[in-house]
Amino acid sequence: MMKQNDQPLLRILCLHGSQQTKEIFRSRLGRLPRKLKTVAELVFVDGPVVLSLREGDDVATRSWWKYGDSNETESFEKSIQFLTQVWSQQGPFHGVLGFSMGGSMACAIAARKHLFQGLRFVIAAGATYKSFLFRSEDSTIDELHSLHIFGRADKLVPLKVSKLLAEKFNSSLTCFYEHEQGHCFPSRAESLEVVVNFIKQRRSSITELGTGHCAKQNNSKKPPLVAMCLNDEVAQEQADEIEAMESIYPDLKLLSAKRPEKQGDPCGHLLIPLKCDNGSANVKICIEIVFGESYPDVLPQIKLHHSLSTLQFPPGAQRRLLAAIKEEIKSLEGMPCAFSAVSAAETWLSDPENFLLSETEDTKEDVSEDEEVNDAQSQVVWADISEDEEKKMVENATEEACLEIARRKRQMNDRKRKCAYGVDAGQAATGKGVKKFIVGLVGKPSAGKSTFFNCITKLQVEAKVGAHPFTTIEPNLGNGWWASNDIDDMDESKTEFGRDGRGRRLLPLLIKDVAGLIPGAYKGHGKGNRFLNDLCDADILIHIVDCSGSSDKNGVKVTADDESASSAAEDIKWVREELHLWIFGNVSAKWDSVIRAAKASEKAAESRLFELFSGYKSSSSCVKAAAFRANVNVGMPHMWTRFDLHRVVAHFLSVRFPMCLALNKIDILIKSGQLEKIKVAQENALRLGYVSVPCSAATESNLLRLASQGKLEYEFGSSSFSAAGGSSRGKEENCEKMNPKGLGIKEIELASEMIRMFGSTGVLDAISTAVSLREPLLVYPVTGKSDGSGTLNRYFCLQCLPGTTVEHVYTSLRHRMNSDFRVEGDFIRAEVTSIVNFGPMKQCGKDMVLDANSCIVKILTNRKISWQSKPPN
Repeated sequence: MMKQNDQPLLRILCLHGSQQTKEIFRSRLGRLPRKLKTVAELVFVDGPVVLSLREGDDVATRSWWKYGDSNETESFEKSIQFLTQVWSQQGPFHGVLGFSMGGSMACAIAARKHLFQGLRFVIAAGATYKSFLFRSEDSTIDELHSLHIFGRADKLVPLKVSKLLAEKFNSSLTCFYEHEQGHCFPSRAESLEVVVNFIKQRRSSITELGTGHCAKQNNSKKPPLVAMCLNDEVAQEQADEIEAMESIYPDLKLLSAKRPEKQGDPCGHLLIPLKCDNGSANVKICIEIVFGESYPDVLPQIKLHHSLSTLQFPPGAQRRLLAAIKEEIKSLEGMPCAFSAVSAAETWLSDPENFLLSETEDTKEDVSEDEEVNDAQSQVVWADISEDEEKKMVENATEEACLEIARRKRQMNDRKRKCAYGVDAGQAATGKGVKKFIVGLVGKPSAGKSTFFNCITKLQVEAKVGAHPFTTIEPNLGNGWWASNDIDDMDESKTEFGRDGRGRRLLPLLIKDVAGLIPGAYKGHGKGNRFLNDLCDADILIHIVDCSGSSDKNGVKVTADDESASSAAEDIKWVREELHLWIFGNVSAKWDSVIRAAKASEKAAESRLFELFSGYKSSSSCVKAAAFRANVNVGMPHMWTRFDLHRVVAHFLSVRFPMCLALNKIDILIKSGQLEKIKVAQENALRLGYVSVPCSAATESNLLRLASQGKLEYEFGSSSFSAAGGSSRGKEENCEKMNPKGLGIKEIELASEMIRMFGSTGVLDAISTAVSLREPLLVYPVTGKSDGSGTLNRYFCLQCLPGTTVEHVYTSLRHRMNSDFRVEGDFIRAEVTSIVNFGPMKQCGKDMVLDANSCIVKILTNRKISWQSKPPN
């Protein structure tokens, strides 16, 4: 018998009530569509009768006939004709679900079953009786199952009227359900359960659904990823071997779409039935051979498939068969080996002795093998090694991860740049929708993190600053700003949060300044793990690097020529090492739980692995991306070596916490004429795959403070400044006026020289570059014309995660605290267009995923009327 989840989906046509639309009705069904996701496909249509606009509506509502009009019957007949066209073009359907007037139409369809082929059932909620729904007063509806839903408190359609309609159906095939609510489609859990169970029963009773639309399968399970041929030579070799195997084994099934022909084609994927008459039973076993992207240079994956019981084919026997196959082909790397694999399998299966191992012995073997493997792997991960050996592993794993970052950046530069979230499956931020990004500041004490924090918050939240270690104890948290690439010369000032000194739109983020790290922080040195843990909710990290070399690793001020002075390259290395060992220490401390889970199943081991990384606000796809980059099997973490775990952690750190380097204190280097240190630091960062930005937080802080006191004309992130009143910044007499600290003309000229050389102080550029590592999709909710004429006012801007849909935007605007732009009422539809190629806006529904070509969004809604209001749960 076919399992429920393997059965084709039912298809149900959904009809809304009067003064509604298909989108309003979809939202009125509440959780029902989600509950039916694996059971039925719901198709919504708008009624053909367009009603007049009401006050507060953006879009006209619909109906199925002109209620109370002299042409009521005529409009009804036109709706029947319309629905027959829908049935023909979008159907067939197995059932119809309708509410109110839509419920009445569902019953009318049932009465004209001959026009709607394939109809098996109807569901009518709050439906009213009308004589024209039926061809004659005494007509009845046989052979169709029906569910009729009534509201005891329904004042619009009394209970007795709805029951009059239900009496037209065969009583033996009719179900009734009464709820306590009014004129609505009931949304409470117990009511939805009634509907779901009715539909599931109808699904079970339909044994043959046919083909085409009727047999749309449940595609909730995504197909596995398929390897692609590395080059044309690999494709040709695989194609030749597949052709030879097909001639030898006529029953061979090619699971890939076709033989590969060129680079980028799917690799070979074979399923071959094995000859294995062992004398007692004709055992049916298949071998699956999966070619990799560079096969035959690397060995293929081998799997077994069978439908035998564990007594017929014990697990130990299966493992021994796989071992025999792998032993046979292990020396054939670089050569075609599919035939050898099949021959080895058939030779092993031809010996009946291989199936005669007793159940007790097999179980004993299973346990001993499992324990031997698990204990060995546990010892590998937990083995005592020296600190130097550990750090060497970290260094090698980090180098691998950094080279992978650099490789991916080069690939992105070779094509149109994509958002970092889209590079692979790793998404640090769980979920989708509108988000305010969190940026964490890391670095050693006295590197200038708190000064940098003050600048980003534009001095609205001032963190304590001092020239000594651990000035920051509790993390500083504040609203900061970053500058997007949205530059509009025609509309410079008209944005919600303004623009920077170079015309770029400023957007909010949350910035977190944690205490400085010192070597050994992962062990608890300095302020220890407590402050590392403060970084868990950050989306992006900025490492504030003291590139002046004016302090040691502990943040103690020293002279640049002091032997204990720490260079930028050294700081970059050991801070990354601290973050790595922090994660590695937390995961490895509980690694025995992965080993224990592996004894239950690979799935349990995989789930436990995800749990160990979940504390860093990461999704399972983030861990999968790290494992993919490290080329280890995420489903078998208990088989990893200690170095494998280090490699996964290194890649996880790159995927989960992308990091930008802010090369701070360049003012000191400009003053001392040591500009080569900036160049060396940038080259080292580039070699390691990091993005780096030279900056001076102290200079930016001074300029902002002077501007706030009215002694300077300066905008955050600007490429110029001047004394208040237009005085030249180079005049000695204005120096005291411009600088309340009395730093003198040299400091003012230093700031001027820095901006001349680097274009700005670099602070805003650093935070903006960091956000670009996980750049959000900018969505602009608008009002105005939809035909492309005129300019849509992009005053508001939402920062969204990749995969954000129109519904996410609608939900965000409904609950937006700023009442200047808040959406109210029921969603009807949206209209979208591109910010680049602005043109007429295109209509779309809630489920549309937004991208750069649909980032200007206009939401159209209708006000609710009393009987349509969603009932309380």
